[in-house]
Amino acid sequence: MASVFPDTLLRLLLERLDAEPAPVLSGVEVVRYPAAELDRILELRLLTEIGQLQELGPCECGADGCWQTVHRAEGKLWAVCPNASLPPRPITEDEVRQFRIEVPTFHQCLRETNRLDGDAITEFTRTTCFLGQVAVSGRKVPILLVRCLTVRSAERTLFEIRGRLPDRPLILLTPTPRTLDLHTIHHLKADGLVIAPLTELLESADAMALNRQKMESLLRPASATPARSATLRLDIGRAVCEFRNATVRLAKTPFDVLVLLAKEAQAGPGWVSRDRIFEACWREDWQKGEPPNEEQITKMVSEVRKALRIAGMISTEEARALVQSKSKTGYRLDLGPQEISLV
Repeated sequence: MASVFPDTLLRLLLERLDAEPAPVLSGVEVVRYPAAELDRILELRLLTEIGQLQELGPCECGADGCWQTVHRAEGKLWAVCPNASLPPRPITEDEVRQFRIEVPTFHQCLRETNRLDGDAITEFTRTTCFLGQVAVSGRKVPILLVRCLTVRSAERTLFEIRGRLPDRPLILLTPTPRTLDLHTIHHLKADGLVIAPLTELLESADAMALNRQKMESLLRPASATPARSATLRLDIGRAVCEFRNATVRLAKTPFDVLVLLAKEAQAGPGWVSRDRIFEACWREDWQKGEPPNEEQITKMVSEVRKALRIAGMISTEEARALVQSKSKTGYRLDLGPQEISLV
């Protein structure tokens, strides 16, 4: 879903919300936009004017640490180079205005405009806020706004959210598209968190209404694609595995366990006993007549499930349905022969 959000004052506001430190806009940044846009943003109280600037930013003279200062003389405003390397230049009253982005009001505006219901707005952290719930495809889906989301903060954000909202799925709104690696994206999606930039979900560039059809399309893959429609490809010689066209990251022993399950599933819907897994994956111990290490077998199967869950962006429940277990019987891979490719 490509972003076509135009260059508007609202886009600048969203970009600044995704930046540190506390979001502030200067008149120099704002004056290039139509006055009607600023009036609309002020009417919504998303910005509050907080006085005039005393400095305009780095001076064009290029000297390190030289910032243009604002001076009033002869009834006019001037931008002055402290080093006197450049002559003063006239500036307007609008350029020295200064605005604070009202983050709580931004949260409230999103909730009211989109008629979100459920619990009240709640800040989980300084950058993560629960906004409410929205009805999508006949179910209530929680919506949160997460600012400044990074690869480093994603795991902490997931932990904080899941500690308060264990149900799935959730929509995580970010002010702008975030640069996250595929592993992080798959991890979040596998846990039922769908990331959606506001620049791609807002109905227009001057309003706060979210596009419901786009939200439905975001949620559809996570809920409408059953685990059995997946395809598993195993290159045994190269120890490479793909699930739903995504690379599965597995160490040697869990990879061997998956190969054993895949071969049995290709031959027929049979079960692989824990003894067979022990014989195939811990052959030296088996030849010595040692009993199976039940804890290790369980751990390796868990790692197989986790790797398939992350790669295939499926839920924990779907991963358990994909790699089934039966007491005193063993394990079974719930895929048909036509869904498995072994090389």
